[in-house]
Amino acid sequence: MKKLVRDKVPEIVGEKAEFDVLSNDEYRTSLRDKLVEEAIEVKAADTRANPC
Repeated sequence: MKKLVRDKVPEIVGEKAEFDVLSNDEYRTSLRDKLVEEAIEVKAADTRANPC
């Protein structure tokens, strides 16, 4: 499973998970993809409290 994680999450999680460091281009692409994903969920939401 691929997920973007915040700074220091790998340190907090420790050896329970494996993390890859993305290149700058991969990072920008991943952030844009996540933004689009979230925007689609907001557009599809029925109410403010119900994201889908």
